[in-house]
Amino acid sequence: MKKKNVLIILLVAVAIISIIFVRNILTINNQEDSFNQEEALKSDIENLSKYKSKYMGDASNFLNLNNRLALYDIPKTFQLYPDELMAEINYEEAASNIDEGKIKRGLFYNSTANFVLIDNLKVLKLNFEEVSYTISREKLEKWYGKELSSLQDYEQWKKEVADKLSDTEYIDKFIKENVEIKNK
Repeated sequence: MKKKNVLIILLVAVAIISIIFVRNILTINNQEDSFNQEEALKSDIENLSKYKSKYMGDASNFLNLNNRLALYDIPKTFQLYPDELMAEINYEEAASNIDEGKIKRGLFYNSTANFVLIDNLKVLKLNFEEVSYTISREKLEKWYGKELSSLQDYEQWKKEVADKLSDTEYIDKFIKENVEIKNK
């Protein structure tokens, strides 16, 4: 009888320790994954470089990258079109319900990050319920006047991308010259 009680107490203790351990691991992971819009916009290229890929068809990488960028907090699905080297992000919300500045900064920052980090991505579409934004690598390379891979350098990223986020005129000009907007 004593052995049975000791065994039960031991099993309960192991179960409690296991639950505490798993709970702590989940809490740590949630803290790493939960960050706000401003932190997403401040993500420097060094932190994002782990999502660098030669191929846009790596769905898991694409999903993880875009869940670390601006607009991460809007529910979305992803669709990859490897034959066209195009990726779509389908947001499950109307753009009109989102702060216009947030969308504009997101278009600028997210498109640049995607093209810098995914070597063969040619076209990126961001679809909202009532509007679609399309950006091409070709236009961005003309905009920056260089191969986008050069923006993988921290100083170049800071100068050409991060430091421009607060310049609304620059962001507006970027969108006007590089983003095709279609109402649905």
